[in-house]
Amino acid sequence: MLIAIYSQLLHSAFLYFQVNFQALPAIIGLIAGGLSYLTTILVIWIDPPDVGLLLVKRKINKQIARLTMQCQCLADSDPKKQEKLGKIHEYQQTLDELYDKEIQSSLN
Repeated sequence: MLIAIYSQLLHSAFLYFQVNFQALPAIIGLIAGGLSYLTTILVIWIDPPDVGLLLVKRKINKQIARLTMQCQCLADSDPKKQEKLGKIHEYQQTLDELYDKEIQSSLN
């Protein structure tokens, strides 16, 4: 997305100053790519993500997906399915609490 925005801005600037040569699209692409890379680095530097929290959420999501796949193979009356559905519910609550904490910390 950033590359497209920067490309359009550079293209407009070059048109305004009537700069036109064959390598212009390549130069616009290189400059736009570099600017988007620098913007991404700047955003991460200003507000770095909590990598530990991201890893925990990823593990919980994987566990929910694994249990969901296992539940699909079990009959509705199977007590193991009810147990797995209970675990899925617990994991989902934990995930919701993590998202709530993340939202609260971003508001402060």
